[in-house]
Amino acid sequence: MSLEDRADVPGPIPGGDDVRATLPELIATVRSSRWKPWGLVRALAIGAQDGAARARQLPELRRSYFRSLAVVASVLCAQLSALVALAPLSMTLTCVLVSVVWFVFGSCLLYSQISLVRKKDGTFFSSFGVANTLTLYRFLCVPFLVTLMPIFPEDRQVLQLGVVVYAAVAMSDILDGNYARMTGTVSEFGRIYDPLCDIATNALVCAGAWGAGYVPTWYFALAEVRFFLPLLGGIWVYAYSKPWRIRPTFWGKITVFVYDLFVGLTLLREVTQAPFMDELTQRFLWVSGILFAFNVLVIIDRGVSLVCSRQAR
Repeated sequence: MSLEDRADVPGPIPGGDDVRATLPELIATVRSSRWKPWGLVRALAIGAQDGAARARQLPELRRSYFRSLAVVASVLCAQLSALVALAPLSMTLTCVLVSVVWFVFGSCLLYSQISLVRKKDGTFFSSFGVANTLTLYRFLCVPFLVTLMPIFPEDRQVLQLGVVVYAAVAMSDILDGNYARMTGTVSEFGRIYDPLCDIATNALVCAGAWGAGYVPTWYFALAEVRFFLPLLGGIWVYAYSKPWRIRPTFWGKITVFVYDLFVGLTLLREVTQAPFMDELTQRFLWVSGILFAFNVLVIIDRGVSLVCSRQAR
């Protein structure tokens, strides 16, 4: 059966054939709560439960997800084995524990979302797909990389392993969307979780770089605001106002590209110890910081303008 074939659905999917049918109900759950964070938690729990029920009625897609999960688990086990071989267990225990806990939580969370592996017209894919598997790897691998980064200044072998893992994570970010578009396997799952993984990856890697002493506190704070502000703003809008779609901008893409380049150069500087890399990374630090500040101002301006325009109607 090809990727474009409809998965075998033995009966009606709870909440209707369209997985988006429950979205208005979840938004209403958040808005009706006196304390919105608790309402959001309830909505996420209901959504996960509903998604798990849908997943049980997609046996072929479910089996494909578990195959993809097994591939990702094998890669993560290889990374953990390399880490244990390179560094004392006392240095890597936190990394191992965090990776295992996140793997269990993350894999269960994404299992409840596999009914989103479908086209816009509602046709289910029979396979989880290569592109979504790459997104799954990035989603489950980031905690491993982040907890590893503070060890970098103390252990050069671990630093080299981290550079390889960072390169793999960065490549998965480049390949997943491009592969899906080239093969015609773009799904709603990828549309939602690819940008969410990008936010989590960028924000947490910056936190790891700050923990390792590679970036100053002002840069770390500015980067976290830039990465989380659109996400938190979107949640606030869904809780208090009429939802709207947040689209990536040209300057936003440039900012993230420069940031990724800066992090890559920073890690290469630590590996090569080349004197000229110090000046190069310092320049990229300031360029990236300026772009972050500009992006934050643009996001705030657009958010305020949009809210005011809706209140004026």
